[in-house]
Amino acid sequence: MFKKFKQFAAVAAVALAAGLGSTRSASAGLAPEPVTVNLDSLLAGGANEGGITLGDKHYDNFDFSSAGQGVLTAKDVEVVIATEGNQHFISFLMDLSSVGTARTDLVVGYDIHVLDPARHIKSVGLSFDGAPLDVSQLGPVAAGVIVPTRAAASVTETVSTLDGSDLAPGGPVQSSEIITVFNDGDGDDTLPDNMDKTLAVNPTRGLHFIKDILVSSRGEGAALITFVENSVEQNGTAIPLPAAFWAAMPVLGGLVGGKKVRRLFARA
Repeated sequence: MFKKFKQFAAVAAVALAAGLGSTRSASAGLAPEPVTVNLDSLLAGGANEGGITLGDKHYDNFDFSSAGQGVLTAKDVEVVIATEGNQHFISFLMDLSSVGTARTDLVVGYDIHVLDPARHIKSVGLSFDGAPLDVSQLGPVAAGVIVPTRAAASVTETVSTLDGSDLAPGGPVQSSEIITVFNDGDGDDTLPDNMDKTLAVNPTRGLHFIKDILVSSRGEGAALITFVENSVEQNGTAIPLPAAFWAAMPVLGGLVGGKKVRRLFARA
């Protein structure tokens, strides 16, 4: 289900946080272990309302809203923060779904700050695991009947500099850019599927993100998003991950996606 290595890495991070491999290597120079919390702890009044620092990155100013058929609360969203070499990741694990003629929307905002004055962000990545579902899995379907899947999953993200400076090289001078990932499944649709996107940015030490996460369906359609991830790449020397991180990776290969799909089918 996961499209890229880094998505497997984030799932392994969940295993680490759950105690399936939390012993940290004492070797010097290793990257800090990933951190997993529920999103509600990062909002005002939560245990981590001041944000979370991992390595030389600080994440704060979190905001959240959800609307539609399958409204989620912030407690329903798991947040994993990790590093991999010169890339820093924040991942959101959820069960965002629509079934029939419906839509569900989730909006998350936050800031990222680079604390090391010798480092800066040079690119931003956005990826997700979301797609229409085979509606035949949702209940009995007559033999030989093919029901078209009319559904889509997408993430539209606005990235802005914190100081108002020009965000991306080339094009008009502006402090914000929009990047989108989208999947409406196989077929003759005119919109191409795009599971990940990278945006080169001018050297910066602070960014604000607003991501609009959406599933929509019509008729007998259904759609699900289980995973959304931002990455930022910085300059500098790569830092290896702890051995415990790699040991946890095979444990949960498809657990998150499989668990959430089963929950959607049970609800339909």
